[in-house]
Amino acid sequence: MSLSILAPIGVIGPALRRAAAVADPRSATPILGCVLLSAGGDGILTITASRGSLALVQRVPMGAAIEDTGTIAVDAARLSTVVGGLSGDSVLLRVGGKTGKCGLDVRAGGSRYSLSAAEAADYPPSGGDSADGAADVTTIKGGDLARMLGETMFSVCMEENRYGINGLLIEAPDDVDAGGGDAPRLRIVSTDGSRLSWSEGPASAAVTLGERKRLISRAFVAELRKLIGGDDQEWTLTIGARWISARCGEVELSGVLVEGEFPDYRMVLPRGGPKRVATVAGPALVSALKRASLMASDRNSSVRLDFGEGGLTIRAQDVKAGSVVEELACELVGAPLSTGFNARYLLEVLGAARADSVRIELGEALDPVILRVDGRADAVFVVMPIRLD
Repeated sequence: MSLSILAPIGVIGPALRRAAAVADPRSATPILGCVLLSAGGDGILTITASRGSLALVQRVPMGAAIEDTGTIAVDAARLSTVVGGLSGDSVLLRVGGKTGKCGLDVRAGGSRYSLSAAEAADYPPSGGDSADGAADVTTIKGGDLARMLGETMFSVCMEENRYGINGLLIEAPDDVDAGGGDAPRLRIVSTDGSRLSWSEGPASAAVTLGERKRLISRAFVAELRKLIGGDDQEWTLTIGARWISARCGEVELSGVLVEGEFPDYRMVLPRGGPKRVATVAGPALVSALKRASLMASDRNSSVRLDFGEGGLTIRAQDVKAGSVVEELACELVGAPLSTGFNARYLLEVLGAARADSVRIELGEALDPVILRVDGRADAVFVVMPIRLD
């Protein structure tokens, strides 16, 4: 085994930090706490980290900095910490070991480290399964992808045994809800049974998902959100039958898809249009709900919302501590209505929407309520009311 690289710290440092964030030092399989370094004759250093069904692969151009090719697996967190604390512009990574046991020597300035290494051959394979057959490929801007993930991640079901809703649906919508016309679009949908959200964004002309629906895991989305940088970055999504990968430049994250059949989420949407529409300032509604929730003592954090011609009134009561009434401006089209909500659910929806103005579409007291960002048609949030005794 051999490997020798004189790497710029400003290049390899961030790559190792990203890898350490994915590696799993608590795994019962110690190799999963390692990062795999592979220096090839093409001048590319491949840095791989795995955790469960996830794999992060970074292909970092090094050119002449690779003095000797080879592959080695080293504790990810330790190597990242060591390199991150070095001074100078470059670090020498070289396979060594003074005890006859393979290790990685790390040298920069007056610092000398000798880190223990694991067998690289034991490292799990990464990337999609080529046996999957044809995969669907599309590209999307980083800003759109970050927004779509942020507007749906909060409402995914956290219970692993609720198959079908313990992942986020990704699809190419065949309806015109977002008003995108004939332009290709990508939609991400999530639900936990009490809330549902979907968010759309423009995709490349290469999108071919059609009616094929795939469920991506919470873990994949959480790591992908960390990786997305500038709004104008181009991310390529490749979706096979059992896996998904997201690639931008030298960075590629892949993960196994969640098994299950996502429910027909369109069935919860009222047909024929809303009976009532309330428009309220988003920041004012958030502030009022936060204050009211302080007195919502039951396990559902129940608050009562009274939509009337004179505005919106929010009430909550703690039988021991007292009660609260919050009043704020609201434009209502339709008859007055009183209904109840879990305050936390509403606040999480509003936090994801980040709207200056919120359009609330209402039916009867216990009908699903639709919230939209006023002026936008590419995001929809649904909240189920609760019965107030």
